[in-house]
Amino acid sequence: MAPALASTDRAAATSDPVATPEPAGTSQPATSDDERVNLNEASYEQLRGMGLSVTQTGRVLAHRERQGSFSSVEVLDEIPGFPRDFVDNLKHKLYV
Repeated sequence: MAPALASTDRAAATSDPVATPEPAGTSQPATSDDERVNLNEASYEQLRGMGLSVTQTGRVLAHRERQGSFSSVEVLDEIPGFPRDFVDNLKHKLYV
């Protein structure tokens, strides 16, 4: 005769697996088309919310200060630390 399962074992054996939540602060907020951000006006917080790292955000802000407004989102390619695929993923989130 098989040993009886403890109540916690029985629940684990019959329940669906539960997704492990992400640690706080690791997920990026989703951005709909209505929430696109102007690259020339975006704040530090807005850029960070778009998925830019602290370093990337600082470089965008420094570029705006030194060079003026961006002429297009693709200009991010010219800034160190912005790989082409990363810029391609940002295009639907940013505009100028």
